Amino acid sequence: MDLIREQDLVKDLQPDHFNVLMNYAKHSNSQILLNEFMCTKSSTIIGTRKFTDVNIHLHDVFDLHPQGVDHKQKIQNEIKDVPNVFFHSTTPLEVNQPTIEENGPYDLVYVNLPWKLPQSPNTVELVIAETIKLWWWALEDNGVMIIPDYNRTMIRRQVDSWIKIKKCSNEKYLNTNWDREDLEADHFMIAIQKNG
Repeated sequence: MDLIREQDLVKDLQPDHFNVLMNYAKHSNSQILLNEFMCTKSSTIIGTRKFTDVNIHLHDVFDLHPQGVDHKQKIQNEIKDVPNVFFHSTTPLEVNQPTIEENGPYDLVYVNLPWKLPQSPNTVELVIAETIKLWWWALEDNGVMIIPDYNRTMIRRQVDSWIKIKKCSNEKYLNTNWDREDLEADHFMIAIQKNG
């Protein structure tokens, strides 16, 4: 999968920042992994499905969080007619590595990293770093990881460190707020490529 320059994004696929995800979903040839970190939404799944027929794997704390089971059931009800969507209970610190290996690799990973963790025993930096490491491992060569909230200091610091260590290609999406004239352009999202 190739990185898409911001000026080459098809802007009418989605009116908000998920437009970047939809542009990449159109080019997926193997599988997509969506990790929205306790915020998995049926709208993301349904939107992604409009642009690809590949398997979509959802990784979240579905069975590992007190409210996770209800969250999973709600999503399952909302996407009951959406084919080839698979649920996995995962956190970066509690991982079923054999299942991830069996289901992978993925050519596209969308990961919504946390920028704050109220009541968590782990630091935000640790969770961000471990999450990037986990899903990087699951990416196939030349696969792309999309990370929103790159404008958040904690996320930007860990992502920039990873880019420096891995020397991976990347594309920043500065003006993902084109639908909001009241907001300035910002480094809101980044895509990093696992160079083979």
